[in-house]
Order: sequence, then structure tokens, then C-alpha cells
Amino acid sequence: KDLIFAYDDKKSLFLNSANILIPDIEGMSIKTCMAFLNSNIFKYIYRKMFGEIKILKGNLERLPFPVISNEENVLLEKLCDEVLDGDDDKKLEINEKIYSIFELTKKEVEYVEKALKV
Repeated sequence: KDLIFAYDDKKSLFLNSANILIPDIEGMSIKTCMAFLNSNIFKYIYRKMFGEIKILKGNLERLPFPVISNEENVLLEKLCDEVLDGDDDKKLEINEKIYSIFELTKKEVEYVEKALKV
């Protein structure tokens, strides 16, 4: 029921139940798009907008990707690289950065996380 995206640069994906998504969002690298798609705020938005168990391509295309600066893109991509290298603690930093991009207040972040039971 949650959005879960992986980065495969080794051509190793072979599961029947996996779908391939190659995002093309201006000003965002693929890893930055992955950061947004795996973020708590996108999980929350997806549930509120669509409330469906099945993740549909058409619904993903309607998600509100923000316009971000090159510096934000570089930072999020760097954090994703660190997660891909095994530093799971950077996931929290990614979520915090994405909350700040959406200009969420502390109270709004708490609401989102409570709704997701994070």
C-alpha cells in the first residue's frame, strides 16, 4: 500500500511483481525523484489523493513534484547515494529536507507522520 522505489543501475531487477519507472522530471535526477517517491510526504499525499492499494502509473504522474533548485537536487542525490552505500540514517535527513522543500511546519510534519504512524 506504500510507495517503495529502488534504484537499479546493475540491471538486476527481475521480479514479476516489480514495475520499471524511468522518471523524467525537469531539474531532478532519477535519484532525487526516487527520494521524493520514497518520502513520507509522498506516501501521505498518495494515500490522500488515491487511497488505493495498487500503485498506478497514472496516479504517480499526478503527484505534485515541486520545482527545486540545483543545490537541492545535488544534496538529495548525494543523500540518496549515501543511503545506497548503506547509510540508512540518511533516510531521515532526506525526509527532513523534503519536508522543508514543501515548507511544512513542525505541526504539519507531526500530523503527516502520525497519519502514517511513522
